[in-house]
Amino acid sequence: MTRLRIVPLIASAYMLCGLSACRQGTDVDPSWATVALPGEAHVVDTPMANVGAALFRTRCAACHMLAGAGGALGPDLSGVTLRRSPAWIHAMITNPDSMLRADSTARTLYERYEMRMLDVDAEPAEVRALVEYIWWVDRSAKALPPPDGE
Repeated sequence: MTRLRIVPLIASAYMLCGLSACRQGTDVDPSWATVALPGEAHVVDTPMANVGAALFRTRCAACHMLAGAGGALGPDLSGVTLRRSPAWIHAMITNPDSMLRADSTARTLYERYEMRMLDVDAEPAEVRALVEYIWWVDRSAKALPPPDGE
């Protein structure tokens, strides 16, 4: 059992060391922080979703799968916007430690994966872009759109 708990710790250390290098090259619009979270009639903001895809690659894919792309240390996020509200997803990205203390679903996920979600220290506009991307993937059955220009 002890050996099983070491693997998530090593992965966590690796992710934390790499986060500062991952901040480069994302074209985040600060005004996205004030854009309402998606609702049923939401039309995806493609530029925001593209930035969210780049952020997912650098901050999330080492631990999470999304439509078959990424790591497997944490839960597969495919369909997560169909199971959880955008506000819950936003809170989980923004405040994983608070969610672990206050939310029974977050605690269940922690118990299942034996690893708490890392605080990726994302700016509010980055979190909004991540939510936009995950929303887009769940509704289009596509993953990781190419960055603009590819």
